[in-house]
Amino acid sequence: MKYFFVLCFLIIAPLAYGQHNSILTYPDGSTYEGDTLGKIRHGQGTCTYKNGDKYIGHWENDLQNGPGTLIEKNGTLYKGTYVNGRLNGLGECFLPDGSHYEGMFRDDKFNGQGSFFYPNGDKYIGNWVDGKKEGQGVFHHQDGNEENGIWKDNKFTGPSMKAPEPKPNSSATVPQPESKKPGQKKKTK
Repeated sequence: MKYFFVLCFLIIAPLAYGQHNSILTYPDGSTYEGDTLGKIRHGQGTCTYKNGDKYIGHWENDLQNGPGTLIEKNGTLYKGTYVNGRLNGLGECFLPDGSHYEGMFRDDKFNGQGSFFYPNGDKYIGNWVDGKKEGQGVFHHQDGNEENGIWKDNKFTGPSMKAPEPKPNSSATVPQPESKKPGQKKKTK
C-alpha cells in the first residue's frame, strides 16, 4: 500500500503542479525538449540552440541550474554544475584540439584550483583567475622541465618566495626531567 501512494505521488504531483514533458520552439529557431512548468523550462531537458550548441541537463525557472553538459557546435564540451545559467563550481572542459581542463569554474571561466592538459603532454596545475593562470602554479613541460612559482596574466613571473627556515637557537636550554632511581623518593625543598 505504501508503494501505491508513492507511485501515485510520482505520477500525479507533476500534473498537479503543471510540470510535464514538452517540446518548445522559440522564435530564433532554438528548440527545447523536456520538463516544463507551463512554457518555462524546469526539470530535466535538452535545448538545441539556433547556432548548433546543445545543453543537456537540469533547468530551474528557464535557466540552466544543476548538473549539465554544454556541447558547442565547434566541438567544445563543458560538463559540470550550472547556477543561474552559468557554469560554477567543479567542472570539466574538453576542447577540439584535444586539450582539457579539470577544476573550478566561476561564471563560465576557469577560476580557483585547476589542471589544464595540453595535447603535446604539457600540463599546468595551479590557480586560475578569469580563465588565466594567476597565482601559484606549476607548468610541467613534456620534456621534463617545469616552471614552478607565481603566474600573472598567463605568464610565469618567477619562483615563489618561501619563508626562511627558522634557525635552531643553540643558546636556549631545555630543562631536563630529574632522573630518579627505582625506590627513591622525590626531594622536597
